[in-house]
Amino acid sequence: MMVCALPRLTIVTTNSCPDRAGWMQNKGAKLTLFGAVLISSLTIFAVHFQQDQERENMYKGVLRDDERRRKKLKQREEDLEESRRKRELYERVQSVEKAPE
Repeated sequence: MMVCALPRLTIVTTNSCPDRAGWMQNKGAKLTLFGAVLISSLTIFAVHFQQDQERENMYKGVLRDDERRRKKLKQREEDLEESRRKRELYERVQSVEKAPE
């Protein structure tokens, strides 16, 4: 046990004074810390990458929905136009009277 004297304060430590001690002298501890930081960093990167991919896929889904709606509206307009043409044709061939109310 060593006593380090600092101005107006005396600290008793089990190691040597902080200015002489190496930071994390054990290689195993250094490797463990490095491994934990590396795995944490990779996990954070992977989660952000996955979120970006999901956001992009969701946006593509919105674009597909818009295109499907556009096609459906166009088909309905074509059906309506065809129905109008048929009605004109039938009205030319047959006389149509309004029903009494």
